[in-house]
Amino acid sequence: MEEAHPECSPAWIPSSTRLRKAPFSPPSLVKSHRKAARKSSRGQPAVAATGQMGPSTPIVRHYTIADFEIRGPLGKGNFGNVYMACHFIVALKVLFKSQIEKEGLEYQLRREIEIQAHLQQHNILHLYNYFHDARRVYLILEYAPRGELYKELQNSHAFDEPRTATVMEELADALTYCHEKKVIHRDMKPEKLLLRLMGEVKMADFGWSPPLNVPFSRRKTMCGTLDYLPPEMIEGRIYHEKVDLWCLGVLCYELLVGNPPFESTSHSETYRHILKLPGNANFRWVHDSDAGQPITLSLDEPEFRHPDYPPTPGSDARLLRDPTMSTPTTNSVDTPLPGNGPSTPSSSPGGKEDGPEPCPGGAAPDVPSTDGADSASVVVILDTAEEPERKRKKGPAPKMLGDELCQVCGDTASGFHYNVLSCEGCKGFFRRSVIRGGAGRYACRGGGTCQMDAFMRRKCQQCRLRKCKEAGMREQWSDGGGQGSGEGEGVQLTAAQELMIQQLVAAQLQCNKRSFSDQPKVTPWPLGADPQSRDARQQRFAHFTELAIISVQEIVDFAKQVPGFLQLGREDQIALLKASTIEIMLLETARRYNHETECITFLKDFTYSKDDFHRAGLQVEFINPIFEFSRAMRRLGLDDAEYALLIAINIFSADRPNVQEPSRVEALQQPYVDALLSYTRIKRPQDQLRFPRMLMKLVSLRTLSSVHSEQVFALRLQDKKLPPLLSEIWDVHE
Repeated sequence: MEEAHPECSPAWIPSSTRLRKAPFSPPSLVKSHRKAARKSSRGQPAVAATGQMGPSTPIVRHYTIADFEIRGPLGKGNFGNVYMACHFIVALKVLFKSQIEKEGLEYQLRREIEIQAHLQQHNILHLYNYFHDARRVYLILEYAPRGELYKELQNSHAFDEPRTATVMEELADALTYCHEKKVIHRDMKPEKLLLRLMGEVKMADFGWSPPLNVPFSRRKTMCGTLDYLPPEMIEGRIYHEKVDLWCLGVLCYELLVGNPPFESTSHSETYRHILKLPGNANFRWVHDSDAGQPITLSLDEPEFRHPDYPPTPGSDARLLRDPTMSTPTTNSVDTPLPGNGPSTPSSSPGGKEDGPEPCPGGAAPDVPSTDGADSASVVVILDTAEEPERKRKKGPAPKMLGDELCQVCGDTASGFHYNVLSCEGCKGFFRRSVIRGGAGRYACRGGGTCQMDAFMRRKCQQCRLRKCKEAGMREQWSDGGGQGSGEGEGVQLTAAQELMIQQLVAAQLQCNKRSFSDQPKVTPWPLGADPQSRDARQQRFAHFTELAIISVQEIVDFAKQVPGFLQLGREDQIALLKASTIEIMLLETARRYNHETECITFLKDFTYSKDDFHRAGLQVEFINPIFEFSRAMRRLGLDDAEYALLIAINIFSADRPNVQEPSRVEALQQPYVDALLSYTRIKRPQDQLRFPRMLMKLVSLRTLSSVHSEQVFALRLQDKKLPPLLSEIWDVHE
């Protein structure tokens, strides 16, 4: 069993000599000691440093909670909470010292901070910095806007094979990197995997990882989550880093099916199923598929995990680089995978990425295990019976023989990528080079005549890219999905656009949570009374107008957080809000529309049908267009980022009445239009009409706005008075 390190003490933060890490800021903003010294000599204050400082030693800034603008909670764990902090958006994980001391976990916290600070990989959640006060410990973490993979899996019930392949590829990259750094995760599950804005996976929470300063040896500690425990842990046998591969196989199954393979009603039953599996069960596929290969390798072949077996050369690479985990199994061309945006390049021996992207992310709070919801289209089932004989289907190309060579570097090829038989390293290198414009940044020191092989591919990127093109790799297949799809070629969000989208989504989340707190203040919907009585009609009307007031307040709060809005004059701010409020309310209404029940939900719990709208006093001529617009918006399938960008574009409409500086408003609108265009091309590269269809919905909103004006006039004729705020915002003059 593992023992606590002798340095275990309430010294909450690892010493600076053990954690020589850069200050919290994007990599481009990190200043060297010499630059800080020059600033100090000119009379500018330099950041405080710790430890022995040399010319290349990074400055470590000491933070306090006063340095952050706290926005809203992101999650809650056993020992603390996670909040959003601005202006460079981060997740601030707040841990309470009293709870940690009560459980005796000081050393585990120190170990987790030390490990995560040393891991610099694009699929691992980045720890920017840390600090503490008398009561709490604060971890400054990267912000993952889309939250946990677990939540998306619950909403989807199960992922299709292409999306599962993308997740598995990114996790394989992260695990390969961790094992090279002598780090074992030991508790990989959907609750501890976070998603960035475009769907890239971020591995988080290394609380069960062994310490870095202990030799990377065999272990016997039983830790992790029940449904993901490997047999060697349950039996108390020795294991090593490859237990992570078991978790990878369980996770692959769960993503495809919707629930873990060994989920049972009791702990003992789960243990029995896990111990029964190796060598005793078959994976039977409902559809012909190659996705079972990595599951079978990780769960049913012990030589991939057990230290008792003689090592098989390249066994872990065989699993972590399985072609099924990097490309769709039914297509030999690398295509963008639906629902994930651009796939993150793999960190392969031929083209590694240096460090994470400078994009903030959150920490994974503790979440209950999955509830075992059945998938609508089950792909794989676990069966102890023998696999029945299946007829061979026509279509897929035969598998690789295993001795094919990459036409770029001569390494072992994994398949046809971008029209060329190549290895995983050259595939990832070519994708990154095209998407990030590497041709203009690479430089050859040998005059452009380097002979490319498995060694030189790491030394000269320019010649490697030249050899890729000479071998026949086609740029139009690197980002658009297939031949002739060059419309989305090379499109990517700039750092400023990505930060802007994150700010908008975060602002919407904060405003929504604030409006939820106003729910108890709303006049209750009348139940049981005579629906046609005067009191019931007045109560329903008051209920709807109070909901409208909350929506208006939410829109005003959001507009104030939209970058650029407060730069306008007060008159223009008022003019834009008055004209756009009803249109934004209709967009939010469409967002809350449920097509199955034909209802719209406000404030989480208030659900209304067409009849409810009518009973509240609205005209059918206004109700029907609202529901038709909501159905049309649902068919577009917009996500939170697209809704936020559409709302920002709608706010900055220069043709509104009484706008004093239309040219300035138009200039503020343009960055949001550009960001929406890039975002949609990345998300749906094959659907070139998606962007204009979204903008056309803004035209439909103008029509609905005029219908709303008629509705307000009709309310006046019925002697139904609107509250002062609504009267002012909609220019209703008594």
